[in-house]
Amino acid sequence: RSQNVDGFALGHGEQHHFKFLGCTATDVFDGFDISASNTVLEGCTAEDCWNSGFKVWQDSVFISGCTSKGCGNGGIELDWDGEPGHAFIEGCLIEDAGTYSIWVEAGDTLSLFDCVVSGGDNIGLCFERADQVNYLGDRNLFHNDDPGRLISLGYEEEYSAETFADWIARTGQDGRSTAMMEMP
Repeated sequence: RSQNVDGFALGHGEQHHFKFLGCTATDVFDGFDISASNTVLEGCTAEDCWNSGFKVWQDSVFISGCTSKGCGNGGIELDWDGEPGHAFIEGCLIEDAGTYSIWVEAGDTLSLFDCVVSGGDNIGLCFERADQVNYLGDRNLFHNDDPGRLISLGYEEEYSAETFADWIARTGQDGRSTAMMEMP
């Protein structure tokens, strides 16, 4: 546990156009540490990772039909490099994350469609800064163990299942999404 060993990691160089199909990472630091643009992860699973299930450091990363479950820090992180990037997440299950289910760095754009973001211990969908919410999303289901912290903007504005309509009004997104206080 004293090592920073990732399941699948692409270096911080000029790599691009990789495709991961049906890969699984379990009980490692980051499940998928993706530092290559135009990368596709399809049907992949990150489970019980010590840090994050999916850490995305580059632009144009597509995560489709993937699962992040029980990761200590976050389900999906975007993207820590200080440069603008766009991640496309569709049909994914992000469940039981420790600190946040999805974290979005200021300046990055998240497209989130047809996903279940559920059971996070602290914050569900977390944007680094309240004044930079670059988000496109719809047909998602949101639930968080702390119902008052379903969505957080810069740790200043927070939306709960009860105030989810305010999130929709502020962003113009998630009109057909659902926010739940309790999961059935």
